[in-house]
Amino acid sequence: MSADELSLYLTNAGLDADANADTEACDMVLYKEFSIILRQALMNVSEGGMSVSWNMEAVKAYYATLCDKTGQPNVLFQRPVIRDRSNLW
Repeated sequence: MSADELSLYLTNAGLDADANADTEACDMVLYKEFSIILRQALMNVSEGGMSVSWNMEAVKAYYATLCDKTGQPNVLFQRPVIRDRSNLW
């Protein structure tokens, strides 16, 4: 990642690159970016003679750990909702 790309990510997340290091803020930057990217990520891409593939299980495991660490919702995994339907019987 170039310095310009890093600066762009930090600016997009509302952080100052010249400020003191804040690991919680860095985790939030990663969470926000992964939340956007992983929703639309393709597992394997092949074009011409080039192929790119991701170990999506490892990426999802890292993202889930990041969600737990930051206390943010995991947008990739929606928990099932249990509803009381006993009144239909």
